[in-house]
Amino acid sequence: MEFDYADEGALSLQLVYSWYLKYLSKELDFEVFVSKLTLDARAVLGIESTELTEGAVANLSVFDSKASWEMNSKTNKSLSRNTHEWNKMLTGKAVAVFNNKKVNLY
Repeated sequence: MEFDYADEGALSLQLVYSWYLKYLSKELDFEVFVSKLTLDARAVLGIESTELTEGAVANLSVFDSKASWEMNSKTNKSLSRNTHEWNKMLTGKAVAVFNNKKVNLY
C-alpha cells in the first residue's frame, strides 16, 4: 500500500533489539547500536547523559539475545499492530524495563 494511505504509527521499541539481531548485527557492532539508541539520542534531544552508579535511580532495559518469541496480539505491548513482523517468530527480546522506579517484566 502507498505510504499516504497506510495507517499511522508503527511498532518499533518492542522490536528494535530483534531487528538489530536480524538485520544489522553483522554490519554494526552492538556497542555502536546501543550508543545510537542511548547516548547519541540523548545528545540530539539535548538531554543530559547519566551514569549507572550505586544508589542512583536506574532507567534501563534488559534484553535476552536468545529468547525466541512471536509478535502477535498476546505479546504486543502497543496499541498499534502496524508491523511487518506480525505473527512472525523473532529472536531477541526485551525482558525487563526499569523506568522512573517502575519495573515492567515481559
